[in-house]
Amino acid sequence: MYRFSLFCIVFLFLLQGCIKQNSINETIIRKEYGRKILNNDSTYIEIDLKKYPTYLRLHNRMQELACSDSTPKISFRSDNILKTVYFPGSCQNMPIYLREKNVIEITQDSVFKSINVLSIDSLYYIMKMDYFNNGEDPSLSDSHDRVRIRIQYDKDERTNELTQLLDKITKYFDSVKVKTSLNISLFEKLINAPPPPPPIDLNEIE
Repeated sequence: MYRFSLFCIVFLFLLQGCIKQNSINETIIRKEYGRKILNNDSTYIEIDLKKYPTYLRLHNRMQELACSDSTPKISFRSDNILKTVYFPGSCQNMPIYLREKNVIEITQDSVFKSINVLSIDSLYYIMKMDYFNNGEDPSLSDSHDRVRIRIQYDKDERTNELTQLLDKITKYFDSVKVKTSLNISLFEKLINAPPPPPPIDLNEIE
């Protein structure tokens, strides 16, 4: 009986130590991405993607917040890191056009830079070239603080994989180790106009 009691005490002691160790290992690290215009936390509103299953509904909510002088943010866990991404927006329901060379367009599986379409796995290398170009290559960004990351979407596309994409983007951004903030936004895919008809040969006109 004495041995059994001693065994129980030792077991509980070891169990308590394991619980404390796991608690230490589960320390949460907080990271923020995007541009915070104000230091007032009340102006930044958390968006629960479960309530906005499509990008159309998400876009409408973000615009609603922008029109009320608030900034939407999306938070998610990545291992022991709690990441928060801020999306400063405009109240005007119209796209903001930027110089193409300063923009990296991203979809769930592709990266668009200038006229090149690459796999999403190439994002790190594209970001590194853009952030450290400093105007040397005319096809890349003018400077590191002008780089813009834009996530393209279709209105009816689901948002259930957005956090995975944001996690990938922020991991690559951290790996690049550039001294600037991550300027990121959502951008609806534009429908390309049909190609113009071939030119008319005036010699064929009678």
